[in-house]
Amino acid sequence: MSATDKLDLDAIRKKLAGTRGREYWKGLEEVAEKPEFTQFLHAEFPRLGALWERQLDRRTLLKLMGGSVAFAAAGLAGCSRPIGVMVPYVNMPEGEIPGKPMYFATSLTLGGDARGVIAKSYTGRPTFVEGNRDHPASLGAIDAYAQASVEQLYDPDRAQVATYRSFPSSWNTFLEKMRIQAAALKKSGGEGFAILTQSITSPSLLAELDRVRKRFPKARVYRYQPVGRDSVDAGAKMAFGKRLNTVYHFDQADVIVSLDADFLGMMPGHLAYARQFSEGRRQEPGKPPKMTRLYAVAGTPTITSAAADHEMSVPSAAIEATARALAAQLGVAGISAGKTSLPAHWIDAVADDLKAHHGRAVVVPGDVQSPAVHALAHAINAQLGAVGKTVTYTDPVEPEAPGNLKDLTQAIDRGEIKRLLILGGNPVYDAPADLDFAGRYAKVDERIHWSLYPDETAYESYWHVPAAHELESWGDARAYDGTISLIQPLIAPLYHGHSAYEVLRAVSGDDVKDGYAVMRQYWRKHYRRYAKHGESFDAFWKRSVQRGLIGGSASPARQPKLRGDLAKRLPLSTPTTPRGLYLQFRPDDAVWDGRFANSAWLQELPRRLTKLTWDNVVMLSPRTAERLGVGNKERVVLGFRGKEVTGPVWILPGQPDNAVTVQLGYGRTRGGRIGSGVGFDVYPLRRSDAMWFGDGLTLTRTGKHVFLATTQYHNTMEGRGLLRSTTLDHFRKDPEWVKDYGGEPPKLHESLYPEPSEKPPLEYRWAMSIDLSACIGCQACVIACQSENNIQSVGKEEVLAGHEMHWLRIDRYYSGDMDEPQTYFQPVPCMQCENAPCEYVCPVEASVHAEGLNAQVYNRCIGTRDCSQNCPYKVRRFNWFRYQSGRATSTSPAAENPDVSVRQRGIMEKCTYCIQRINEAKITADKLDRRIPDGAVETACQRACPTQAIAFGDLETKGSKVRRLTRESPLYYEMLAEINTRPRTSYLGGLTNPNPALRKSEKT
Repeated sequence: MSATDKLDLDAIRKKLAGTRGREYWKGLEEVAEKPEFTQFLHAEFPRLGALWERQLDRRTLLKLMGGSVAFAAAGLAGCSRPIGVMVPYVNMPEGEIPGKPMYFATSLTLGGDARGVIAKSYTGRPTFVEGNRDHPASLGAIDAYAQASVEQLYDPDRAQVATYRSFPSSWNTFLEKMRIQAAALKKSGGEGFAILTQSITSPSLLAELDRVRKRFPKARVYRYQPVGRDSVDAGAKMAFGKRLNTVYHFDQADVIVSLDADFLGMMPGHLAYARQFSEGRRQEPGKPPKMTRLYAVAGTPTITSAAADHEMSVPSAAIEATARALAAQLGVAGISAGKTSLPAHWIDAVADDLKAHHGRAVVVPGDVQSPAVHALAHAINAQLGAVGKTVTYTDPVEPEAPGNLKDLTQAIDRGEIKRLLILGGNPVYDAPADLDFAGRYAKVDERIHWSLYPDETAYESYWHVPAAHELESWGDARAYDGTISLIQPLIAPLYHGHSAYEVLRAVSGDDVKDGYAVMRQYWRKHYRRYAKHGESFDAFWKRSVQRGLIGGSASPARQPKLRGDLAKRLPLSTPTTPRGLYLQFRPDDAVWDGRFANSAWLQELPRRLTKLTWDNVVMLSPRTAERLGVGNKERVVLGFRGKEVTGPVWILPGQPDNAVTVQLGYGRTRGGRIGSGVGFDVYPLRRSDAMWFGDGLTLTRTGKHVFLATTQYHNTMEGRGLLRSTTLDHFRKDPEWVKDYGGEPPKLHESLYPEPSEKPPLEYRWAMSIDLSACIGCQACVIACQSENNIQSVGKEEVLAGHEMHWLRIDRYYSGDMDEPQTYFQPVPCMQCENAPCEYVCPVEASVHAEGLNAQVYNRCIGTRDCSQNCPYKVRRFNWFRYQSGRATSTSPAAENPDVSVRQRGIMEKCTYCIQRINEAKITADKLDRRIPDGAVETACQRACPTQAIAFGDLETKGSKVRRLTRESPLYYEMLAEINTRPRTSYLGGLTNPNPALRKSEKT
């Protein structure tokens, strides 16, 4: 066949998209005559390809696929610039000023847990989210998942049309079919109908679910969350006889013990917990030094264990024995200590420290731990007098589900489920392997799925309905302490998505109301419980929506009593020799359980401890890797209970010996253009009786190695006294310790460059201070900077080449024994040097200086990269390619901040202290004829930080926080001060508070 006879699929799609009627069918039949048509079918529509090979009647098949080809054509057109009608404002909305952003209080959820945010919108276009200071779960901070919600909102890979058997349909057709089915179900009382949900904490949505169950009394409801808290509930039942929600108060604690609990990075409430924890670690100038002490027993390293003063690594399966030994040492009735892998003197020292701080201590069990560990922690906290002080109990945030995923699969096997609605989630991908949910799901006669993406479960469903994003819809949800948070849309659904309220009403055959109507109807009935005296519903509603939460809705504290026979109810922990290695599962720092796999921002975000991007790995300790003869980045085969997966090894300091940790959420087959095919899928190894850990793992070498993209060593500066840390006791003895770090003060070398032309007094002198005692390495600041400043993702190949574009990096350092190391984090933005080496070498004066800022004039830059070569801090980034256009990793233009220019290929860029925010504050101050007050300018990284480790302000303003920290704190130091660059970004030396009974050395 000649080149001219080849099948041009793009041309066919475009032609079919613009034809109708007989011309359409004629064109389709002409296409079917081509010999490559079978290949086309298999590539675009695998199911139809199989039917074609069975020699199904051609015209029947063409009728079936006609709409699908047109849909493919429409999808192709959607990849180019959209065609639409632009309507100017005739009547400007109240308060809307073109070019000026508006801010809305709303909430975003993760696993049902609500976090309050403030969303920034330009003329109806959300571009940035930050924490809501009035919300108890965020306190003004935010995490990386919430930041990336803006990128997810505009993701073109989201589901864009309702489909039936993978063919495009419509919402109206779906409503018509559901109405017919609901009428039949009504006669049987809903027999054979089931709903599978994820965690739901929304009061109004739960009310809708109850309404459906009342309409269909025989219908069943099940719940499954791949990163769930079943052990938390089971542990409370074991200890108190009922489910309870545990709320911690780390600001009231002097001693904290974490039992595999990542309360700073993963648990519900982690933003608030991080703020509370950091307040106990921060040193205020002029006040006596004082710090909380954290002990961590970790099954795998986390940012919580990294922040600990004493961290012990043991497999997750062995932590129950540690909890028992600790409970026995503290005198918990009926608990006897068994054999534990931790040294006896370590248990004794921790127990003594807890006793010495009775009423000011707390033990925190991890969500991944067994119910017994949670029950033991409750008993220990009661013994320590922590209840009502450092820990309180409330009613559950989420009601108990009637059934779980295992119950559902068993009901399907019995033939009891004929119609299944999956309300969110992706169980075909993330269900435990032993449940074979995909195989059982295929047995259900009518399968309906509602989600944001056309994912693995959508592909196996009959009906798939696109979900509206939380920034496109109304809703409510509870925070970790029970506070009811409101969700409001900032934009109409971009891809014809629908809310869960609408889907529930559709499947029940009721009149479909939008989320706003359903929510108002619900709260009109229940608002009086939270309203002010004599307040009308409209006034209550307006006040609540403006704040983003319902005031006074936090769950009241309860006073539960421990069961007297708790010791008898705890299963005996008999130490056994593990079969092979321990296998441990953890949600990924970036993609969580897989729901964020299609986010380029998160995929390229360096993981907190490994600094890896675009991959998951098999984590091994240095000793275990040496014993097994396995090298870093070597591919190995993991075998667990009859299943095998293959992945690369990463040797991680602090990982427990004989324990292998893998991350969930990778190896997606239908994860979108970005998420599909990234990493390896570990869900085939997960089992319903080993959701988080189990023994019996085998590891087999393949001898093959892979490339892993890590950023830790791209700008290495180790060995130069960059990060400074010591113990609290040493700081008390030598307050000037940070000045002579390493034994002697750094020598200030005479500069080769002339003195800066700018000399005080200036109108403003901007500066930043970073407290290394407070930084926990959570990476929220990195994503905030990326979102605010239109920083592009570049992809794995470019990261491997050292071309990542982040303006802010967080370096991770280790000290001590690599099997039990001390971990440190250091954020490194541009130092904004007053005596900047980059300025003198630029041939076109693109690097200039003003008000202490080392600014970059993008339209002058010609890309010589001399400034980058001359920067001792390696904080400049070069645009090697046109990252912002035509790439799978490029951010949608709709998500870009209009206040920041989008840089082009061939120029240098870097941190600017968010100069656009400074200029905005200047304009406001000029209008009011005053100086910018302290705190009026917050950089994106500062605003996002949950621990408030970053301070920013003007050194010329007397009494400003940054001036106080840089002039009065004895911990103040500058990175590489000896080279006389005079950086405006400075640091406060980090402190730890080790127990003298366990401390190996006074100075680290």
